[in-house]
Amino acid sequence: IWSLGVLLYTMLTGYTPFANGPDDTLEEILARIDSGKFSLSGGYWNAVSDTAKDLVPKMLRVDPHQRLTAAQVLSHPWIVPCD
Repeated sequence: IWSLGVLLYTMLTGYTPFANGPDDTLEEILARIDSGKFSLSGGYWNAVSDTAKDLVPKMLRVDPHQRLTAAQVLSHPWIVPCD
């Protein structure tokens, strides 16, 4: 689910959640991944729905026990079609 969260973040914004630019070192990127810190504001996020902004961080939680399951992702309001 975490990897799918990274892909979803990238698809919604056009950039990855943990790399800030081409000058980032591997150590910097890994430290950001370990901390679980990323941004959901500014740039492309202004055009992303609130339900998508709710889903992404739940998929990217560092602790797998706190992360959504596949079934929970599939039942999330951003995934379930609206009537």
